[in-house]
Amino acid sequence: MWIVIAVGSELLAQQPLFCALNALIFLVNAMLRLVLGRHFESLVDHDIHLARRTYMALLLANCVHWGVLTGAAMHFPALQSAETPLLFTAVGVGCAGALGLAISPFVRFWYPTCVLGPVAVAMLTEPTPLHTLLALMSAVLVPYLYKSSQVVHDDYWEATDARFELEERARQLELLSVTGA
Repeated sequence: MWIVIAVGSELLAQQPLFCALNALIFLVNAMLRLVLGRHFESLVDHDIHLARRTYMALLLANCVHWGVLTGAAMHFPALQSAETPLLFTAVGVGCAGALGLAISPFVRFWYPTCVLGPVAVAMLTEPTPLHTLLALMSAVLVPYLYKSSQVVHDDYWEATDARFELEERARQLELLSVTGA
């Protein structure tokens, strides 16, 4: 997505080193997540807490990166051409992550916070009429994300509990049918 934004906003032509460095950061994060994914099971067997912390750190590092990039585009005139696409991406990443990863209470809170937090700070420290409007909209969006992700979280775990209960009842019925009791 970063490459699409950099090319589409003409930021790549204006700031090639900046674009390359950020592409490298995204690439390194993606490669580390790929390596972690391939070795995750053995890492969990070795140290489950380290596995979880490593996964969360890489996941949230990507979020912070999007948020800081978006915030930087709001502050630095050289990045202004990418401000709108970055803002749309940051909001999309924050919403998708909060809802898509809502089964984890930690992720459902920190994912949108890490993406949208730097954006909110940038909007408040660079108060234009548009940034003020966006800050007000964020003040509605973020609590909405927290609440809606709570609903997704609760629904997921209720369904999981119900499935396990049904499987247990099926095992009990099968045992009763075999024993004839």
